[in-house]
Amino acid sequence: MSSVFSKTLQWFTVRFNPDVEDRSFLDRAQQQSHDGLDVRVAVLSDRESRCHFGVHLSRRGLQAVWIQCGNGFDHPVRLDFYSVDTDYYTPLEAAYVCHFSVGERLLSFGLLSWLFLPLLPLLPFKLVSARNATKRLNE
Repeated sequence: MSSVFSKTLQWFTVRFNPDVEDRSFLDRAQQQSHDGLDVRVAVLSDRESRCHFGVHLSRRGLQAVWIQCGNGFDHPVRLDFYSVDTDYYTPLEAAYVCHFSVGERLLSFGLLSWLFLPLLPLLPFKLVSARNATKRLNE
């Protein structure tokens, strides 16, 4: 019974349930140390990024890379991400690319979107849940 309810609820809301505690991708991370600097890097698969961030990054042309740096010096050291990848997106830019869009969703249905016209009164529920999901995604 709850399965039917959750399936029905998907039609009226936007689900966003990231699991930020799941960091199983760090098990295969590569680590390197040099002169007091430690760097640990892991590339997330599409499934792992969907689980960790709550969205399919690869559908938007993004690849998640976990970079963890340790500084053994007495003075601060800065990592320039643009020297690592010239196509680097900041976390907020990546979140913006993955924002939910009702118009984009309707356009993906094409002419079939006219079949959903009777469901138009339910659109506010979708918009409110999309707004909440977008806020959480930005965080």
